[in-house]
Amino acid sequence: MSPDGPVRSPASEQINNIAGSGDVVGPTSNPNIAEDSERTHELRPGFRPTVPQILHFLVLLDMFSVSLVLPLLQNYYVFADVKPALREFVSSLYSASQIFGGLINGAMNDTGMLSRRGTLLLSFGGSAISYGLIGTTGSKGVGYAWVRICFSRILVGLVKQTFTASTAILSTHTTNENRTTELGRLQAGSTFAWIVGPTVGALLYKHVSPSAPAYVASMLFVINLIVAYVLLPCELEDDRYGKVTGDCNGDEVVEQEQVGNRGRIRIFIANVRACFTSQALASVVCATLLYSWVTRATSVNSIPRYYEDMYGIEPHQRGFISSYLYVLSFIVQTSLLRPLLRLLGGERIAACYASFGLSISYLIQATGIMKI
Repeated sequence: MSPDGPVRSPASEQINNIAGSGDVVGPTSNPNIAEDSERTHELRPGFRPTVPQILHFLVLLDMFSVSLVLPLLQNYYVFADVKPALREFVSSLYSASQIFGGLINGAMNDTGMLSRRGTLLLSFGGSAISYGLIGTTGSKGVGYAWVRICFSRILVGLVKQTFTASTAILSTHTTNENRTTELGRLQAGSTFAWIVGPTVGALLYKHVSPSAPAYVASMLFVINLIVAYVLLPCELEDDRYGKVTGDCNGDEVVEQEQVGNRGRIRIFIANVRACFTSQALASVVCATLLYSWVTRATSVNSIPRYYEDMYGIEPHQRGFISSYLYVLSFIVQTSLLRPLLRLLGGERIAACYASFGLSISYLIQATGIMKI
């Protein structure tokens, strides 16, 4: 062995031998194993998409499915005869279920009870059910429609962890050199989906049926579920717990050291505590939570028939407005953000100016000054 070559433990050699035999094995956090996994993909005969390519497709289709329905959600509330007070309660339940689902999912990941691949499968399956239930409320007079749509929002809030799980898997299957590029492509695919999806959803709503966007989204989630199950490699248990156990087919690989559930729970608690022991990280978390709360509480998208009553537009045109907003956001992020940061003197000052600009825009919209 060359002295400059990477040092491999017997466990790593065993994993690499299995990967060379043709079985699909996910790399651990060791960068040498990640590089060997990429070489394995390159050496396979015929075309087989890499893990980053699979994740780009899954996120793109996932965000496209969501964008078909979400801008039109208030219309489905109207069809389901959900009262305004109940809509706000459901919105709060959805937000609470997102928080609760994220904590439970993180705990299950940290304790090894659920893999990241399993998180994606659960997200796609639950979303397919949720959006299918929304589709059943696309016409007036459906029995217990309000129960279905309320349950669908709580369900999707609990299980929807697509972007979080995809980012975690992508970080494992990339190197330090190409990780930023792959994460940027993931975000670009999401932005593109939100540019195209709302317009497609509006056209389906107008020219096919009000239920069409939700049913199409549900079918796309099923496609994502199948693609993820077939193409995503089964990950080995992370070696941060001191062991590598086996793949999702139950094939035993190597076992170094057993770590009890108490040790895993201590690791999870330490990860949570790290979010609050760092002053800089805690300030970012608190600012993000405050911003999210204010934008959700004041967003016109949560007000039923706001655009219809204020500007006299048709319900499906909410989708066109959403696409227009994401086009503007994409232009700013790709072309104007860096020059604006240089001009204003940094991110902190730019954030202050952006907050002031948002306040002015909401005030103008609320007073109807720009009403035509």
